[in-house]
Amino acid sequence: MNASGTREGRRRAENSVDLCLLLGELDMDIEMLLAAMLVGTTNPKLGPLKQTSVAGAKFQDLKRHFGIKVVRLIESFEHVTHLESLAQHHMTQRSLEVNGIITAEEKTEQLDQLRNLILSEVADWRVVALRVASHLQTMRIMAKNNEPKLRLTNNKLAIEALSLHAPLAHRLGIHQLVAELQDLAFKRRYPRQNAKIREHMTAHKEAYQAVHDKATKDLTKALESNDEFMSQMESVTLVGRTKEPFSMWRKVLRQKNRNVEEVSDAVALRVVFKAIRLPNETDAEYDSRSASLCYDAIRIIEKCYPTVESRNKDYVKYPKANGYRSLHATALMECDLKDGKEKTVHPFEVQVRTSSMHQQAEYGVAAHWAYKGEGSSSIIKQNLKSKSLSTLDSRFHVPIDFANGCEFVNWLHEQLQSQKVFVFGPDGLIWDLEKNAATAKDINRRLYMKNFYTGGKSSVEIMVQGMQVPYDYVLRNGDAISVA
Repeated sequence: MNASGTREGRRRAENSVDLCLLLGELDMDIEMLLAAMLVGTTNPKLGPLKQTSVAGAKFQDLKRHFGIKVVRLIESFEHVTHLESLAQHHMTQRSLEVNGIITAEEKTEQLDQLRNLILSEVADWRVVALRVASHLQTMRIMAKNNEPKLRLTNNKLAIEALSLHAPLAHRLGIHQLVAELQDLAFKRRYPRQNAKIREHMTAHKEAYQAVHDKATKDLTKALESNDEFMSQMESVTLVGRTKEPFSMWRKVLRQKNRNVEEVSDAVALRVVFKAIRLPNETDAEYDSRSASLCYDAIRIIEKCYPTVESRNKDYVKYPKANGYRSLHATALMECDLKDGKEKTVHPFEVQVRTSSMHQQAEYGVAAHWAYKGEGSSSIIKQNLKSKSLSTLDSRFHVPIDFANGCEFVNWLHEQLQSQKVFVFGPDGLIWDLEKNAATAKDINRRLYMKNFYTGGKSSVEIMVQGMQVPYDYVLRNGDAISVA
């Protein structure tokens, strides 16, 4: 079908240009920009790319004119979109079967599994970025349309943004996408809370900026002027940030008093350093000395600003169960506001960690999330005494030389692809199977154990995509399993 010249065709073309501009602002490469232009003109209702056309151009024409890499990006994009639709369909069926009673834990687990399924299927991080950017572009368009009949659609987009696409963008390290997705979704999904948080942040904007700027200047000077500390450093970086509205709201929800005025890390600074390795120093000795330098850094900071001892957290000595290590301190600053006529004490957070701890926080914890999910506590409960993520399980070992989140996502794809298979089970849930135990026979065995305790059939016929398969059938990602 040739949509050019029609209202629908013009709309798709305009959306393609906007998506291309969005990715251009993120300095994406030419292949991705071309894919963005073409993706926006496809019509998923007409079928896969190989069975249809783009603005009248056949699959072979696209490959000849734009190259196989661009076409593969488009095909992978379509595949991810299809997986999301499948997951939505199965969750809808699941909801009907249990009369709409789906626990928050189950929802969280399924979203984790869907992200894992997507990352397992996508070999090129650019596909994930393209899908996330496409969702953002759709939300931008829908934000301009407040028709009541579109309320359900807008809410659905907001939920998907917060639960699926923003976390994927975070894993890529593309924080511009994360911030805008969360911002638009927060406005749409929780308008009352959004208005309240923004009102508070607008009223305190001047104070937050003053705290951020002065703390950055003072702590940078304090660290750089400490010769004993700096003589042991290969590099030191200090970065600061002010919480976004959605992040502020989530922090309020986690607080017992749920008062936005009590958020102590609306402004936060992070010190990340890499110590010089001494001659003949072992890895264990180097790590131990680097950890002790975290405390030296905190002592330097405390000479500038007093800290609230009851709020300080030592995750270096006592790591979180997922392997996260860092020192957190709540510092206090006295600010002069309103032309010096009023003095106000503002708290801000300071985090101190080594470069290896930072790498672990950025990627190692994310690997834990990918394998078990943020909402899953099963492995956490088994490993409360673990000192680092690498001790949880050999498969959780994460290299420490990722240049960015994009490299990490590609690495994570390889790990998931080699060790896991994700299928849609007969109960409507995404099942996480080990690669070496992912046959129809393994599914039959799992169902047998379940039925043994519930009084169901002792043996069933396994069907994939509605077709009966032999017991030696090897399951693939995205297979939809049913029983007869």
